[in-house]
Amino acid sequence: MESIGRAAGRRTAVAITAMEQPLGRAVGNSLEVAEAILTLRGEGPPDLEELCLVLGSRMLVMAGKAENTAEGRVMLDGAIKSGSALQKFADMIENQRGDGRVVEDLSLLPRAERTIAVRAVAEGYVCRLGAEKIGRAAALLGAGRWKKGEMVDPAVGVTVNKKIGDPVVRAEVLALIHARDTAPAGLIDEVEELVRSAYILAAAPVEKLPLVRGFVGWENDC
Repeated sequence: MESIGRAAGRRTAVAITAMEQPLGRAVGNSLEVAEAILTLRGEGPPDLEELCLVLGSRMLVMAGKAENTAEGRVMLDGAIKSGSALQKFADMIENQRGDGRVVEDLSLLPRAERTIAVRAVAEGYVCRLGAEKIGRAAALLGAGRWKKGEMVDPAVGVTVNKKIGDPVVRAEVLALIHARDTAPAGLIDEVEELVRSAYILAAAPVEKLPLVRGFVGWENDC
């Protein structure tokens, strides 16, 4: 992508980021929109907020709006604290014929009728959290397509409560499954097992993963 951008005469930077586990905590359309709104309120997951600041600050520099990424971060932080970032998102929703009130009232988003807790069967520290398995679990619920033309259910998905480096005690909630009332019991069992198998625990403490590993491209100018 960096080469394509450069060939087109565009300033291009590519972030190399951690993909071993889901970004943020939400996996599913409505769940992720709610998480994005919380982030614009300054209440989102730390990793998602940090990535937004890292990417956004570089975008401001590349667009000539900030002298450096430090200045860009100050600008972005100010937009969040003033509420202008949240208002801009509401404007975007309204311009696409959506209901901008959702940024103030998350209950307007589609919601699944059932919430099933996936609990730990042992104690330890999360050393692995398979993003691919969590994604498959959400897709089985209807949050994604297996083939072209399939309908996507915006309400369903998975929320991860524990991430790499977090301590876990037996019976603690690892994740929440958001499902429809009509979901067959066998499907719920399959999804629950898939989510539980995405978690691998270690006996000793585990360091949290660095979010941004580096940049390819225009980083020297930032």
